[in-house]
Amino acid sequence: PGGTLLFAVGSAVVHFRPSDKKARFFSSGHALVEPECGGIYAISELDYSATRNLVLTSGADNTLRLFELGKAEEQFNITPFNDRSPQAQFLGDQILIGGGDSLLVLDLEGNTVKTLPYAQARVITGGDTAVLATNDTLVLLDGTLDQMLSIDLPHRLLECSLTPDGGTLVYTMALSDSEDRQAVIIDVPSHSKRELPLPPKVLDFVTATPNGRLLGIQKKGDEDGAPVVLDPTTGAICESGFGWSGTGWSGWRRSCRPGCDSRSNWPACGVFPLNCPLGSARSAPFGPPR
Repeated sequence: PGGTLLFAVGSAVVHFRPSDKKARFFSSGHALVEPECGGIYAISELDYSATRNLVLTSGADNTLRLFELGKAEEQFNITPFNDRSPQAQFLGDQILIGGGDSLLVLDLEGNTVKTLPYAQARVITGGDTAVLATNDTLVLLDGTLDQMLSIDLPHRLLECSLTPDGGTLVYTMALSDSEDRQAVIIDVPSHSKRELPLPPKVLDFVTATPNGRLLGIQKKGDEDGAPVVLDPTTGAICESGFGWSGTGWSGWRRSCRPGCDSRSNWPACGVFPLNCPLGSARSAPFGPPR
């Protein structure tokens, strides 16, 4: 009802209002890239700062761009990153960039203010919490970049997500020597942990909502299907079939695997709820992302 959605389509940033199915869009300037496995994309990750009304785009062309959303004005353009394809997220008034030999910390003017020794880490943020994810470790940082928790993973990491308030971390693992998978739910303030088996019909990505629901995506033939609610005790599917509602996925913070993995495009890459007015950039009718 008063919320809007922000997502990427190709090289464009789209700002969509579900109430009347109207959208405005602007070009990010990122170059389109066609990976060997097929498909075309330009924005590998997108993030939004509600306090500053800023949009941050990470490009497949190894550039990072920052825009003021209201007027769609570019604030800075950093290019190129020689040691990484930048994967960036806001943490307060800082920008964290993972994916390289270290974690870079930028201010909102694009200046590097700190370098931290976390290599090849995906960055996921929510509230005052940042998660740095590698294949075998999860590290949680607070808003001052102090380490709160480090988790050594006994199995291969599949996906991880963080609620918008930073209060709940959910990650999934592939158990060794079997097709079984496991979801782990961490209460960030208390560091308490719950482990649940994943049903075979549920894909690897699972997340929690701020009101405590556990959500997954049910397989539908060879394609991604409808969202489902999972039992928080057993992991079994207890509600399904409610499909895409236009705002049903808003608030999800997911790790993004662009390019060859079709799941990185469903829901649309970087879908976030915004409580800001639609600005004056170009407008056009636009339906819900599929």
